[in-house]
Amino acid sequence: MNGRIVAADALLAVAVVAGISVVIGAVESVGHVANISNLYIIGIAILASRRGLYPALVASVLAFLAFDWFFIPPLHTFTSTSQANTWRSGRCW
Repeated sequence: MNGRIVAADALLAVAVVAGISVVIGAVESVGHVANISNLYIIGIAILASRRGLYPALVASVLAFLAFDWFFIPPLHTFTSTSQANTWRSGRCW
């Protein structure tokens, strides 16, 4: 693989996850929506269909980490206070 293509695909994966995280943050600031993390799955599926497996794998790992960091209490940590929240963040995998 060409190094530029790999870098571009990784950057695109970061952009997809960041964009979806911004949308989820905006929606969650207004009110709670159950299963909003499924937006990551839709974005990753579109990315996989357009760019292939490896960018989708990068995006799925980043989506899991972003959702856990920004939206699972306690915020801004990778620990969870309850088993339900652990299941909720693990659903991205």
